[in-house]
Amino acid sequence: MADVQSLSAAHIIVLATELCSKTEFQDFQVLQHQRPDVLAAELCCRILLTFVSGNEDPEQYVPLLKQLRGLIVEDGLSKNIDVSSVEEFSEAEARRRIQQMRFVRLQSFDSDGFVTQDVVSRFVIQQAYRIDAETGDLPAILHLVEPFVDGVEPLRRWVISCLLPLLRLDYEYYAEGGSGLSLVAIHDLAGTEGLNLLLQRARTEGGRQHIGRDLRGIVGPWMYGDRSSKRRKLSPSFRRASIAGQESSLAPERSGWQDVNEWILETSLGDYDLAAEAICKWDGPRDVDLGGYESAPQESTDADTVLSIYYGQAALATVYATDYTSPQANQNSWRILERVADIAAVHLPRHSDVEGLPDESEQPESIITMSRSELATDNLLEPHHALTRPSTASLKFLRAILTSTRILEELRCQQRLSCRDATFLALYATEQVQRRELHRALQNLARMASAETDWQLIRNKVLWLSRWGSVAPSLSEEQNHRALFWRVSWENIETELFGALLTAKQYQTAISLYLADTDSTPLPLFLVEKIVEHEILNAYDNASNGNRTRGGLKRASEILKAFSPHFAPSSPVNRIEHLLAATHSLSFYQLTLQHGVPFQPVSIRVHHDPISLISKVLEQNSKAYTKLDDLLSIGRGFVAAGLPISSIEEDEASVPTSEDNMESKMLESDHRITYDAIISALSSNDFDTAYSYILTRLSPSPQPTSTSGPADDTSWRAAYAAGRHRPPPSASPSAKIDILSKRMELLSLALMLVPDPSSLPSMLSTWQACEKELNDLRAREAAEEKAWDDRGDNISSVPGGFGMEDRDADIAETQRERERRRAAEVAKRFDEHEAPMGLFDVARGAARAIGKSAFPLRAPAGSQSVRVNDSPTSYGDPSRSSDEYGRGAGGSGDEGQHNRIRKRDMVSNMVTGGLVSGLGWVLGAQPVDKDAAGHGKHETADD
Repeated sequence: MADVQSLSAAHIIVLATELCSKTEFQDFQVLQHQRPDVLAAELCCRILLTFVSGNEDPEQYVPLLKQLRGLIVEDGLSKNIDVSSVEEFSEAEARRRIQQMRFVRLQSFDSDGFVTQDVVSRFVIQQAYRIDAETGDLPAILHLVEPFVDGVEPLRRWVISCLLPLLRLDYEYYAEGGSGLSLVAIHDLAGTEGLNLLLQRARTEGGRQHIGRDLRGIVGPWMYGDRSSKRRKLSPSFRRASIAGQESSLAPERSGWQDVNEWILETSLGDYDLAAEAICKWDGPRDVDLGGYESAPQESTDADTVLSIYYGQAALATVYATDYTSPQANQNSWRILERVADIAAVHLPRHSDVEGLPDESEQPESIITMSRSELATDNLLEPHHALTRPSTASLKFLRAILTSTRILEELRCQQRLSCRDATFLALYATEQVQRRELHRALQNLARMASAETDWQLIRNKVLWLSRWGSVAPSLSEEQNHRALFWRVSWENIETELFGALLTAKQYQTAISLYLADTDSTPLPLFLVEKIVEHEILNAYDNASNGNRTRGGLKRASEILKAFSPHFAPSSPVNRIEHLLAATHSLSFYQLTLQHGVPFQPVSIRVHHDPISLISKVLEQNSKAYTKLDDLLSIGRGFVAAGLPISSIEEDEASVPTSEDNMESKMLESDHRITYDAIISALSSNDFDTAYSYILTRLSPSPQPTSTSGPADDTSWRAAYAAGRHRPPPSASPSAKIDILSKRMELLSLALMLVPDPSSLPSMLSTWQACEKELNDLRAREAAEEKAWDDRGDNISSVPGGFGMEDRDADIAETQRERERRRAAEVAKRFDEHEAPMGLFDVARGAARAIGKSAFPLRAPAGSQSVRVNDSPTSYGDPSRSSDEYGRGAGGSGDEGQHNRIRKRDMVSNMVTGGLVSGLGWVLGAQPVDKDAAGHGKHETADD
């Protein structure tokens, strides 16, 4: 039997393959020890790769690998090995068998960043991938590679960056479930996608609290290798970082940590709590757990500082990138600020005032001049970003932003601001936008404030928000100053504060702050008055009911009651009282606007003609016309409140005084409302009420000859409308006669008052129709009386009755004949178009109406009448004395009486004379010489 030393090299190789295939690794180890000249380390590793599967326990061939590395020399390596299986082969046969085996080649891993010429290390890594692919037994792989880690840097880096993260994921940190990653997969991971896979278990609810541990124990070792597949090309500006005023180059092999910074920033956009937890529980690239294979990364001090700066910049970037506004998010932002201050070794000065508010009134030029695009998420990690690069200025600015959002949260605003929105508001918002945010914040606070709210403290905090410190008002225009509301002037800020006090119903606090009798009040008196007026009208406009004891009108009344003593009685604030009183009175009536919209108080203020709303009240409330005094007071309230009266079109400049103008509008309002009430009464067939309103409420008088006031265009229309009203058919003849008499009287009044002669023909036609109807009714009444008399005359037909004597029958017949002739004569005069006797009764009726309204005084009975065209006509009322008319005409009398001409007598003569002239003009009569007419009148009077 041949020994090992006698075998050829080909036979030794064939024998080694047979021993390896039979898993006789101990004999293989002895064979290698006895014939190292043939079985070199690389050949042995190739034989193992070719004939040993991944299912074999690595502990069986680890001693062989150690022997190849020269780590051990065991006893028993001199024993004899059975070579009978190969000694019968010829040299050629052995060589042929070797050629057929095709041994697996060893990989150098040069392309993967693990450059090594150590044969055993190359075999270990290659065999580890095979075991992982065939069995996934990571502990077995650890047993395979662990004995060879020391002294071989590439192998140690591979174990730390590939094997260690996978072992911790699947066996140490999350043993309950596998990660699903292999050695090949984790080796090929790169960028933020690789980080998401490594940290996917930390994103779950159960692993969230372990994000710092995972970054330290999984991501840290994985980044340690920093293979070329993870390495990125950096811009020149990123490769150079400033450290304490000196430029230091960032090592290229450490650039992969920027992927971790980007992952933190990207995570904060969707899960700000997780990103904050990671920042607060992980110290950055220097905080790495390498599993004992290496104590700490061997890097220069400058590189560590640069990586810490970039890590702190990523932490600050998460604060500016997030849109979260919850209290937890604000708390996380404060934690990140403190964490970055510790990492960057920046000392922030303590708060400077008693309220705990810092003085951040000045910012560096780099922050003030920063463009809007620099706040974009993609630009927050730029190396020299003014807000995110850790420095004293950037951290102070962030503290001011966070303090501002905290104050807004303390104000209990419904709409909180994120740090990103607050930064935009402070740096780029216009004055209008800043004031809108301030107004919204204070109004939300006012609506939710309680009686115990300290408004003085709130005022101090709001003033701080506008300056971020104790800054004088003059500094608000300086360019080195920014704050949350820095563009809003002090006056506007105090205005918003005063409005918030009114909204919160803190009237006494507002009075003590803004209406104190000192020169230190924050706002001038006229501006306070304007704000009070605005708040009252705002409450008025938002009211849904006109009752001043409820809702918005109640609040408006309360504000008015609290502040009215501090303003002049004629101020706009006190004029609102008239509007509130009128609105309250109007609320007791049913009123619906167009399209079924219910009435609201704001409808009065926005209406171009509020008086027209009263006409709608009269239309929708059947008996509202009977409450004329109430309606008139409502209209006068509208006028006193300064609301427009559209029917008055005179230029305000033409009115001599404001009192005259107000009185003119009052009169106009009364006339319009009275006219609407008259029309409403007529539509309800209440002629007597309409007749009474015309004579007692309108007080009609002739048109003024001067232009000192508006013309009365209402009285004649009301009289004419009532004069055309026809009684219901069911009225009795006597009632119809009475109504016709009043209608003719009103028509006479309308004829006298109408300013436009074009309306006279229609009025006269109506008047003639009424006269004819009146005559017919009287004739019918006479006929009915005659029939009744005849019926009494024929009472002899009744049994027991007595007949009329012949003489009485002749008298009755003569009387009836006389009545028929008189009626025929009147009808003939009308047919021949002669001037009717009744037309002059128009003057009498007009004078009678004037006497009842404008001239209520009466003369004693027995007044002297004047005959015109053989018709007795009285100037005014028939009961007026001739002496009174004589004085009115300028006649002589007693020295003490006849020299005094009363104004009402002059107006009466003027109206009556003008009416006669007007009627003569309408009828085509020739004018008569004034003197002759006067002479004739005196003669007639004498007659």
